Amino acid sequence: NWKKTTSGTPEAEYLRGFSAVIWGEGNSKENIDANDTIALEWYANNGGRLLLEGSEIAFRHRDDNFMQNVAHAELARDIIFVALGAEGTEGEADSNRIIVKTSHPITRQANAFSVDKGIAPSPDAIKPANGGVSIADWNNGESAMVAFEEPRHGGTRVLFVPFNFNAIESGTVQKLFSGAMKWLLE
Repeated sequence: NWKKTTSGTPEAEYLRGFSAVIWGEGNSKENIDANDTIALEWYANNGGRLLLEGSEIAFRHRDDNFMQNVAHAELARDIIFVALGAEGTEGEADSNRIIVKTSHPITRQANAFSVDKGIAPSPDAIKPANGGVSIADWNNGESAMVAFEEPRHGGTRVLFVPFNFNAIESGTVQKLFSGAMKWLLE
């Protein structure tokens, strides 16, 4: 259980010692810095298995090399769950509902689920890129989860979740996490 705030970015060689890495940024706006980028790109380019989550990663990196080569996605837009209309009245806000788009080992046990707006107030909508595939969409059709799998046996696998994974509704979060870990480790 590495804590970047106390130990800094782990060395790429250190990451190589794990069958899979869970890299969680939660809601941090100060996520994935230059050192993290180097370590994660090296890990992903060398057959790493990665669950990458965080509600501001795509917003910060947009469509840069990190997004293309590690997350295999790019920013579609920043989602706002609470919107203010004229004179502070509540306006139209985005839906927090996610629909499973395709049959995938990660999402096999879930059809649709919600994200807790209090835990993930500002997630991102993303677009698959560089071989990534959308496996779940926000209610409006924009991607909410992208998976990437290198075709060779033992190749890189990445699940990018552009929001705090802990915001997934109770019961479903365990199913998705279990599916993700099984997929990453197989």
